[in-house]
Formats: sequence, C-alpha cells, structure tokens
Amino acid sequence: MLNKIFQINLTSEEVKTVNENGHHSVPRQICKLDLSCKPNAVEIAQEALENGYYDHVANIRADNLEQVFEYGNIGPEFKIERKPHFPMASVSVGDVVANEDGYWLCARCGWEELNYEPDGLLEEFPTTDLNRY
Repeated sequence: MLNKIFQINLTSEEVKTVNENGHHSVPRQICKLDLSCKPNAVEIAQEALENGYYDHVANIRADNLEQVFEYGNIGPEFKIERKPHFPMASVSVGDVVANEDGYWLCARCGWEELNYEPDGLLEEFPTTDLNRY
C-alpha cells in the first residue's frame, strides 16, 4: 500500500528567526513542539494540515502503519521514495501519513486517525511553494 509521508520543515529563514528570537517566534516551530508534548495533538495536526504546514516528503510502500514507522526509521531504503525538494527525517511523533484508509498522526504512543479529507486523498497535497526553501 502507498503511504504518503508528511512532515513539518522549517525554511532557512524560519530557522534563522528561531535562532535569533527563540522557538516561539515561528508558528510552524510552535506547532512542531506542541505536537510532541500537548495532549490535543490531533487537533494541532489537523490545524497544521489546514494551514499548509506539512510538506509531502516521501512515499513508503508498506502494508500497515507499523511498517511505515519501521521502514521510515531503519529501512529498507528501497521501500522509500524520497521527494527531491524536501528532506525526510525519520518517521516520528507529529508526522502525518496519508493512505487509502485516511490520514494518520504518529502520536506519542501509536497512531491517531485524523478527520481530514481534502479533495483527492492521494493526490499531491498540500500545494507547497517550493520557492520558500
């Protein structure tokens, strides 16, 4: 099954702002931090999706979400198709996976289903401005 991996990446300008002004100076960074420690991570992820904070970084061929997590951390690499414009970090808390069953948040413990259904579930999503990187 095809699983699209979405992660939140900061632009070089956002990294500079965080370095100069702290983690809470960039909304995308605040979201990343909140996803890892706040109890309402599902709502945070859904809002981040709606705000276009996630980038489609890779596709992973796997039978289930547990395999997505395994392959996204230790391989095998041939199961991963990395997108050229965005770096993919290992699959971890706060990442979103889209597959034929829906959208899933990698939670602190297991996976949480997201109530998110854009047009064309497995189409390229969201439309990301490549010039921002």
